[in-house]
Formats: sequence, C-alpha cells, structure tokens
Amino acid sequence: MAKWGVTSNLTCPLCQVEDEDIDHLFFACMFTAGIWKKLLAWQGIQRTGGKWHEEVQWATTHMKSNTSKAKVYRMVMAGTIYHVWIERNNRIFQFKQRNEEFMIRHIIRDVHGRGTHYGKIGNRLQELNVYP
Repeated sequence: MAKWGVTSNLTCPLCQVEDEDIDHLFFACMFTAGIWKKLLAWQGIQRTGGKWHEEVQWATTHMKSNTSKAKVYRMVMAGTIYHVWIERNNRIFQFKQRNEEFMIRHIIRDVHGRGTHYGKIGNRLQELNVYP
C-alpha cells in the first residue's frame, strides 16, 4: 500500500508496534498471534503460531488430508486470514476497531455457519461447539 502511495504509515495497524508485512500481519502480530493461539487451542492443536511461511508450511505438512479435523483447521485458517484483513482495513480506512475476543467469536461463528451442514465437518464442529 505504501508503494502505491495509498498510505505512508508502515506500522501495523493492529499492534502499532512493528512494521506491517505478510510475515507479521497474519500470525506474528501480537494482536493476531493472540487470536491464532486461542483458535488453535479451540481446535485442540497444541502448538504456537509462527510467521506466515511457517504457518503455511505447517498446514501443508500436517493438515492436507480430508479428515474433518484438517478441513476445520483449513476453514479456521482461511477465516482468520479473511477477518484479520477486514479488521486491518477497518482500522485504516474506517477508523473502527474490534477486540481480540470479538474477532475469535466471529471467526468461530463463521466456521460453524459454513461447516455445520457438511457431514463429518458438522460432527467435528459439534465437538468443538464450546469456546474455551
């Protein structure tokens, strides 16, 4: 965005601490790392998040199967990326801000809404119905 002249501020709009780039924004930022950590725990995945390339590599290695666990993980990852991008844009262009807890619940609600009607995914989501 800075290269295009849309913004001159390189600071991450979510944490206001580090410069924004893809490695930082989606999983390493303090704000998004907290969201991702809780979403991993909600799924029963005991690991800490990393940077963009680390998350993609872990997902392609461990969650490439067609199991319901892998499908839900991929839905959560995609939902997190989508909602973090929306939050980033809302903070920059509309000066609106949502907190971490709201984001987590919104992502979980979206995943439930999209996956509940799909057999195994629906069963897996019923197991995960309670947010920690």
